[in-house]
Amino acid sequence: MSHTESRRRGEDALRFRLQGWSYQEIADELGYQHREGARRAVTRLLAATCRPSVAEAQVESAEALRLVRRGLFGHLEVANAEGDAETATKVAREIRANLDSAAVREGLNAAARTEVSVSIDPGQVFTQWFAELKAGSRPAVPVLSERVLEVAE
Repeated sequence: MSHTESRRRGEDALRFRLQGWSYQEIADELGYQHREGARRAVTRLLAATCRPSVAEAQVESAEALRLVRRGLFGHLEVANAEGDAETATKVAREIRANLDSAAVREGLNAAARTEVSVSIDPGQVFTQWFAELKAGSRPAVPVLSERVLEVAE
């Protein structure tokens, strides 16, 4: 086998390993005689390549999350088709956790600044209450407190 073919097979082995395949599955798929050959190929390739940049690592991580999510949706479809509500619920939770992880990675979970200011004009409350009372309806008795809600984050 040429160096190029060996390198390609090692890259395939690494890709499969990152997808969660066992070394035995990799060996069977790529034609290694033993699982140890698949493990050595992955180890050699990792040692020979430089550490990925942050951007490359982010892309790989996002791709791994996507692959896991794709598999989870397949499991969810099967569970729903079989009417297995318990499994469907568990898989749906895993999908949610996967999506949450992806959102964190993308910075979509950042807190937003929220300002809320609520004030009550007692005169307006009583004017409305009296108007409802005169109209013949039975309005709720207004309750005024000294508290005024102010939330600033």
